[in-house]
Amino acid sequence: MNGTIAPHPMHLHGFYYDIVERGGESQDTVYARGAIRKAVTELLPTGNTMLIVWSPDRAGNWLFHCHLIAHISRERRVDDEMPHRLGSHMNHATEGMAGLIVGIQVRPGKDERVSRAPVAQPRKLSLFVNERPNVFGSYPGYGFVLQEGAPPPPDSVRPSGSPIVLTRGQPVEIKVVNRTHEAVTVHWHGVELESYYDGVGGWSGLGGRVAPAIEPGKSFIVRMTPRRAGTFIYHTHNEEGEQLASGLYGPLIVVNPGEVRDTVTDRIFLMGSSGPGAGAPAALNGFRNPPPIQLASNTAYRVRFINIAPSNIEVIGLLDENGTPVKWRTFAKDGAELPAQQVTDVPAQQVVAAGETYDYTFSPEKAENLTLQITTYEHPFKPKVMRVPVIVR
Repeated sequence: MNGTIAPHPMHLHGFYYDIVERGGESQDTVYARGAIRKAVTELLPTGNTMLIVWSPDRAGNWLFHCHLIAHISRERRVDDEMPHRLGSHMNHATEGMAGLIVGIQVRPGKDERVSRAPVAQPRKLSLFVNERPNVFGSYPGYGFVLQEGAPPPPDSVRPSGSPIVLTRGQPVEIKVVNRTHEAVTVHWHGVELESYYDGVGGWSGLGGRVAPAIEPGKSFIVRMTPRRAGTFIYHTHNEEGEQLASGLYGPLIVVNPGEVRDTVTDRIFLMGSSGPGAGAPAALNGFRNPPPIQLASNTAYRVRFINIAPSNIEVIGLLDENGTPVKWRTFAKDGAELPAQQVTDVPAQQVVAAGETYDYTFSPEKAENLTLQITTYEHPFKPKVMRVPVIVR
């Protein structure tokens, strides 16, 4: 029940929940079985309620929290010039978070055992956490850079984190190497995995086996086997007010076995922030002023929208020359496919809160000039509008 004056995107670590009922001050809607959809993050507006159901099928420590960082950060106000910084001596889980957050401890069942044995023949990746000084004035920029060939230089950062593409059902080991001067962790947002690898240093795990934050110069190996194909996120979960705003996030895509992602027709639109401090401009795929988007007519595209800005709610729209939304087809939410009755052509407008992902298919039928419009809402600042030309040929 949201009795506050602000909306809250509510995120559950490690599990999907079913949304079986939504309501407001005057009425409730109970969804029929075929209309119940899954989410890992759901925006709950002011004065609204939702009834969620989920099954804790994996033991460990988990979190349920608002994904607006200002609502869970200790000693930080939304009008601060700079966010509160945590030193590596502080425990992010027990000392660095407050507000709209609940710790959940799932005990092992009578016959449950947490496997610690290495998975046979996993795919192995190396993910470097890099830092470059003076990217945002006197403040550094950060970046997740996936090794492709030789290790990347320590000060190399990307506009946004390297896309990581995994395969459903294929085990993977990701070695995370911290080259920054601060402790970091990596949360695999939306992925159903073992608690120890969930990415909250000092909390994720079970009993006496709790994962630490990754200190400067150290590394940590993450093991997982994705359960489903879809659109996910990976991002820092340690001092998020600055690290997240300064680049420590990236898209995580899981494909089905035998499938190869076509980067021409499979497009990622990753919405984040372009630097620390309240009111920093929004960024799309790491750019404050992104280049025009080029599409071909009579071609089917899968478009993946991801919002991982620290404290933003975005309203996206794909508009024609008259400012009217075109049509696209809904497909998935938070990596989970929608119920069949919800897979339909709808006007191309969507509210995407921090921590949410949405997938659509879009098939332009003719050459035309469109506009991808992204309106950013961050309390207490006035809405800001980004318009990106979409050129269909």
